[in-house]
Formats: sequence, structure tokens, C-alpha cells
Amino acid sequence: MRALLAAEDALLRDDGPQPSFSLVSGPAAGTVASHTARTLTDLADHVGTEQQHRDALIRWDPVKYKRVHALTYADLGDSLAAQARADEAVAAWSEALTLMDGMTSDRTRKAITSIRSTLAVYQRRKVPGAAELARRAREALA
Repeated sequence: MRALLAAEDALLRDDGPQPSFSLVSGPAAGTVASHTARTLTDLADHVGTEQQHRDALIRWDPVKYKRVHALTYADLGDSLAAQARADEAVAAWSEALTLMDGMTSDRTRKAITSIRSTLAVYQRRKVPGAAELARRAREALA
């Protein structure tokens, strides 16, 4: 947590442009929000995780960083599901799948695979959109 707070503090300093070596991973604010979200997930702080994912989404250019944007939507869906907000989780995952259309990477496949068990529960509970999303997830993995 101290390291995350130090990173957030560093973002507030106005002591020059972001170093070129760090630009490989994208904008610093998006990277810090993303890493903070992952840490908060491990700490089971799902509300904090959700906020950090939302912060990351507005900091990542959805065209330039399409895969990261898609994976962040998938992670946002996970944090919403962990808060028992099924409708919102389905919407976030749906956006993730839309952005992942045509992508082939191990991380996107893992993200799609990880939502399937929760979607099965949502289908049994008749959560709106869950059956359609499950179908799309199956097709994306085929």
C-alpha cells in the first residue's frame, strides 16, 4: 500500500514529462490505477477496485490501448460481480467482449474464460443479457 501511495503522490508532482522508458506501458496515471486495482482486488476491496478500474478506463486511450482497455473492462466486470451487481457486471463484460473482437492473445482468452462460471450462475438466475453474453464468450473462445 505504501508503494501505491508513493506512486500516486509521484503522479501529482509536476517535475517534467514522463520518462520515455516508462511510456512503453502507457500513461503513468493509467498504469498506476491499473496496478492499484489489482492490489485492491487481492485485498478484497471490491469498491476500491471498481473505482481504480474506472479511473484507468478514462486514462487509457481506447484506440491506442485497445487490448488494455478491453482487459480493464473485463476486470471491472469482475469487481462488479464481486459486489453482487450482476447487471452491471454483464454490461462491463459485454463491452470487454466487443472490444476484444478480433483480438487473439492469451490474456484476452483467460479473461473470457474466467467470466464463464459466473455467467453460468447468472444464466440460472435469469440475469438479463447473461445468456447472450455466454453465447458470445463461447464463440470468442471457439
